[in-house]
Amino acid sequence: MRLLNTHSIELQDFIGSSVPKYSILSHTWGEQEVSFADFSKCKNEGSERFKKIENACIMARLQDSDWIWIDTCCIDKSSSAELSEAINSMYRWYEMSTDCLVYLEDVKKEALQLVWLSQFSRSRWFTRGWTLQELLAPDHVTFFDRDWAQLGTKHMFVDEISTITGIPPLAVRERKYFRYSVAQKMSWASGRQTTRMEDRAYCLFGLFDINMSLLYGEGENAFIRLQYKILKSSTDESIFAWASNDTRPGTNIFLARSPAYFAGSGDIIRELQSKPYCDRSPYSRTNLGLQFEIRRLAADGNDCLTQPTTFPSLKAYDLFAPICCRRDSLPGTLLVLFFKQWTNSARRTIAYRVHMDKLENIQVVSNASQKDLVCKALYINDKFIFYSPRIGPDDPVWVDGIKKPVASHSGLTRGY
Repeated sequence: MRLLNTHSIELQDFIGSSVPKYSILSHTWGEQEVSFADFSKCKNEGSERFKKIENACIMARLQDSDWIWIDTCCIDKSSSAELSEAINSMYRWYEMSTDCLVYLEDVKKEALQLVWLSQFSRSRWFTRGWTLQELLAPDHVTFFDRDWAQLGTKHMFVDEISTITGIPPLAVRERKYFRYSVAQKMSWASGRQTTRMEDRAYCLFGLFDINMSLLYGEGENAFIRLQYKILKSSTDESIFAWASNDTRPGTNIFLARSPAYFAGSGDIIRELQSKPYCDRSPYSRTNLGLQFEIRRLAADGNDCLTQPTTFPSLKAYDLFAPICCRRDSLPGTLLVLFFKQWTNSARRTIAYRVHMDKLENIQVVSNASQKDLVCKALYINDKFIFYSPRIGPDDPVWVDGIKKPVASHSGLTRGY
């Protein structure tokens, strides 16, 4: 880790337990930031570009910090190894800092608090992807205006920050993010932007406790890779609880293309009590993609669930499955996903997600038994879902509201 001495304004490398206590700067990047490569030159020339670094050092010294970490100049971005280490470690670096100094260049502290609070709520800092972890990871966060006048601390503005970001006040205050579902945490990033498309995924590593290689140039696949990483270590099925009206080719997949798909998922919580709906085998990675089991309910909707009046006709879908999460305000329900199947030119049976523009709820019946459910195995790849039966030869399958033996339903075959 490379730190900047707040007295001498010199950079120094530290390794492991030798890292001293330090402050950390959070800000939005402009066009004239001082990089590691031009740090010495800008310092010696007294460049105007260096003012932000000098002022950050002054404020850190006032916090009794001899060292500060600043992302623009403390990372040698010409080294891919160093950049990868920094991005994978950044959440922890913010978390371990003694205090985080947030510089808001688009806020001016006025005599009337109401005026600058309005600027505060509209600050660009709250719209950037990387600043999400910079808000959440540190315990002590202090905000400064464009002239480095102190505005207040994160704990003073808990309610305002919650209103601006959609993050629950308790999450802002206590940092116990394990309490929140994948969908909720994704929703916190849904309205944020990054300059590079890949950074929409990379800026979330720390929030989900993920380490992953950087592949700039992979585009949207970075976010898909992130979700696969989350699935590898988590049983939280709210990761599937997203909705989108995106009609581009290839959007009918099981995993979201960006955090924006989770914009309406801020109140989705995990539901682990609805057995046997949530009784599943572990996920596994296969040559066909990610494999996991779902519980396919009877298609006539009578055995295991009741339909709200807004619920679409279940007979219109070939496969639908509850996932183990629900809206916080709707106890006794589960979210359900819908699928249609089709046979391609190679006569491979493929399923794809439909009804993607919103999430529906089902009312679960507490006494539903294992025999009321049909267990399916899904194989997820980047675009489609292959699926195969995981039921005995004498068990029935519901198709278009008609109970049929498995042998007579040739459509439910494994895709290759």
